Amino acid sequence: MPVIRIPAVISETGGARKVDVEGETVLEAIRAYSEEHGPELEENVLGDGEVKEYINVYVNGKDVRNLDGVDTSVDDDDEIRIIPAASGGQ
Repeated sequence: MPVIRIPAVISETGGARKVDVEGETVLEAIRAYSEEHGPELEENVLGDGEVKEYINVYVNGKDVRNLDGVDTSVDDDDEIRIIPAASGGQ
């Protein structure tokens, strides 16, 4: 089953930063996580069915925006990493 790595700033995981999820696509995996742990992850990561512009989602180190977006396939041994974009400074 795929694993989602989630920073604490965008979801409540009960202390876990790495969560096993069901799903054959990134979207299914995020929704499966949200069904079990609450809607925060899906609300923070997705907007209009796509990854929000200030969030980065990677499958095995590859940006899903360069693949099939939320429809990117995931296998049982894949890692989905969700990272808020860093910005700021002057």
